[in-house]
Amino acid sequence: MGLQLTVTGCGGTMIKPGIPTPQEVADELAQLFATGLVDPAAVLLRYDPLLRVKAPDGKVLRNDTARAFRHVASLFSKLGVSAATTKFLLRSHPRDKRYRHVYERMVENGLAPLPPGDIHEVFQELTQVAPEYGIALQTCCVREEQKTASWGHDGGCLCGPRLTEVGKRRFGSSWNRISPMNRPSRPGCLCSLYWDLSVNRGLKRCGGGSAGCIYCTSSAKKFGPRLLQTLQEEREWYLSGKRLKAYEHLMEA
Repeated sequence: MGLQLTVTGCGGTMIKPGIPTPQEVADELAQLFATGLVDPAAVLLRYDPLLRVKAPDGKVLRNDTARAFRHVASLFSKLGVSAATTKFLLRSHPRDKRYRHVYERMVENGLAPLPPGDIHEVFQELTQVAPEYGIALQTCCVREEQKTASWGHDGGCLCGPRLTEVGKRRFGSSWNRISPMNRPSRPGCLCSLYWDLSVNRGLKRCGGGSAGCIYCTSSAKKFGPRLLQTLQEEREWYLSGKRLKAYEHLMEA
């Protein structure tokens, strides 16, 4: 069994209200690995999105630095995770306002999204860090979203060939249970054929309870009252200094 795991480094903050911290996620993943159900080589760490925001007190919080990435990479490389993917925060495009809800939701909740830095410089900085932890880092849909024709770092988050190699190593060279076909979820997506569990009835969706990502691109729905309450608590804790440890790696040096 494979696993796509999103850890941006912003868990436990008002950017991702109610979401576990990176350390808490790593601890739970270690318990999962102990069952033998998931091979660490079949896990893709989604350090996604890269963002810069201005907090209510005027400070800039960002996870697009080597410092922030090290914080997350060090936790998961210890568990044997060796693949990661990233991309830049998707906001609205002037031509179609496709992600306008991302910008509006963040501003409504006291976080001002800032323009990304030079994407080549940012990605180069992170790729210099990744090998220190034995992690191969790629990007998701950057060439299409950023309209950068020379960008050559994109790959499929759900990579059939990589998962097939894991399967062959575990079950023998004749093992072949994954389709080589692609199923793009958006322009520029290189993912192999997959089934999204979130489309099944009865499963809880992000934002419906007391946890969610304030920058979510997949849903334009307003936050529910429980999540808004959690967000207010997280904001108050930040401003009072009660939870500053969760923000240390996100603060500009």
